[in-house]
Amino acid sequence: MSSEKFNKYEIKMAIPEMEFRKTYTFRIRVLSLILFLNYYLIWFGLYNFVGENEAIWYQRSGSLIVFLSVLAEYFHLKIQNMVNNTLIDYGDGKYMTRMQNFKSKNLPSSYSDPTFNIIFSPQIVICGLLGTVIWGYGDLFYNYL
Repeated sequence: MSSEKFNKYEIKMAIPEMEFRKTYTFRIRVLSLILFLNYYLIWFGLYNFVGENEAIWYQRSGSLIVFLSVLAEYFHLKIQNMVNNTLIDYGDGKYMTRMQNFKSKNLPSSYSDPTFNIIFSPQIVICGLLGTVIWGYGDLFYNYL
């Protein structure tokens, strides 16, 4: 893809590749931290930190898991938007999005860019579903554990 397919305004708004990588890496790290917190709450939600009934505390931890899952999905969508729509200046007069750059390399279909779709999408959905079930029925599950 050459820069001829983009207008002058789009090219002027293109960001350098290193800036794109820094932002991309930061957002991936935030998303990873949010998912880590989700798994932490799923596991340690069994422990009582407030002095209330343990079953009720475990049920309440489900709401935090759902909230963090929604936050993780927000960051996931921001990363997808960045990869698909942000025009990057690769130097040498090449201006394209990261996805266009990936497709231009003609890699086999076993490769996937961005890999976060394969890694993070299922985790976000699973955490959201687990959080919903824990939020609704956590007190009953706790009594059977």
